[in-house]
Amino acid sequence: MADRIFYDVQSLNPNAKVIAGSFLPNGSSAIANTSNTGQGFTVAYTSTGKYTITLTDKFNSLLSGQLTLAMTAVSGNSLEWGAIDVSSAKTLVINNVTHTHVTAVTAGTAGDAVTNNAGTLESTGGQDLTSAVATVANADIASNAANRIHFVLVLSNTNVVT
Repeated sequence: MADRIFYDVQSLNPNAKVIAGSFLPNGSSAIANTSNTGQGFTVAYTSTGKYTITLTDKFNSLLSGQLTLAMTAVSGNSLEWGAIDVSSAKTLVINNVTHTHVTAVTAGTAGDAVTNNAGTLESTGGQDLTSAVATVANADIASNAANRIHFVLVLSNTNVVT
């Protein structure tokens, strides 16, 4: 288990440890770990849109993990956790997922309404609007000083359950 100096964080979970940091994606190239913020980890570019965090220490389990993507422009991308093994391999995989939306206009009945997350759209001209996710795939994030992936991990350093 992790045998390093950790500073106090109050938690109802015994021996909870927090590792927080960020890194700069670099397109399809290797991550420059010298640009990372935080301690106790390194990051590697694994494949298209996939990054692997390797922790310095082993932990019993991951209590919680949050991801945030900061981009220079709106991207439509989202981050998702992939495989997680903090107890032996000490790795967590991050997937950068891009979503492609398709909007279709079809003949319909005048006055039909199409409801979406933004409210109700009236189709008074006899057309119906539909929107769907067409594709979901991993995508690289361009190298840019303002493009950064942030994460916060709350880990358990004990197998004692209270």
